[in-house]
Order: sequence, then C-alpha cells, then structure tokens
Amino acid sequence: MNNIELVALELQNKLLTQGFIVERLKSNKSNSIYLKIDYGVCYIVRVSDHKEHTAYSRCTYNIGDYIEEYSKIELDGFLKYFFPSDYVNLLVQNIIELRKKKIKKIGKKEYKKSGVTKSKLKSDSRWEMM
Repeated sequence: MNNIELVALELQNKLLTQGFIVERLKSNKSNSIYLKIDYGVCYIVRVSDHKEHTAYSRCTYNIGDYIEEYSKIELDGFLKYFFPSDYVNLLVQNIIELRKKKIKKIGKKEYKKSGVTKSKLKSDSRWEMM
C-alpha cells in the first residue's frame, strides 16, 4: 500500500468512527483517491501525491505529501483547504466542525434529508460505499 492509500484509509476510518457516511473513488488517471463525505453534504476530500490539474477543482479539502503546510484559499467565493498528509486529525476536526455548523444552521433532520436527496440525484456507480 502506498502512502496515499494509507492516508485515505486512515482518514476514511476516522470519519466512519465519527458517524460519517463515506464513499470512495479511485482515479483512473492518477494516484488520487476521493472521499465523498455524507453524500457530498460535507464535500469531497482529495487525497493525492500531486497538485491539482486545475485550481477550480470541485474538491474542498485536499491532503497529500506534496502539501508542505496547512493553508486555505478562497477561489470564486469558495474556501479550499490544503493539509500535509500527516494532518489527518486536523482535517477530521475541520469536517466535524463543518457538520456541526450545517446541523446548527438547518437542523439535523434537514441535514440528513439533504444527504439522502443528494445521494438520489447524483447516483454514480463509480463511488464505493465504505
């Protein structure tokens, strides 16, 4: 198992332990692994060993060996977060906080409902449920 796979597995297991629904997709073109959190309600994490091909990737969270320090940037009104591969715990905490904020804003029932709605609208057989 390479380091990208190990980081993805560690992240996946920690999120599952916290009660998140995690779907996994392995890129066909690179070593990247994508983790969709709560059907995408808590966005997508990109685990990779290289920079994105475009700054406008749809992944909110990025983690990998190529990232030297934690940072966040705003692109077109959206925040993107970058974590070195040994910052898994900080990434998990960020995702937990995001879920708390969303639940506080819309309520637990609506949060779950929005995830189920997204799962039905964006059904894609390439994603593997963990």
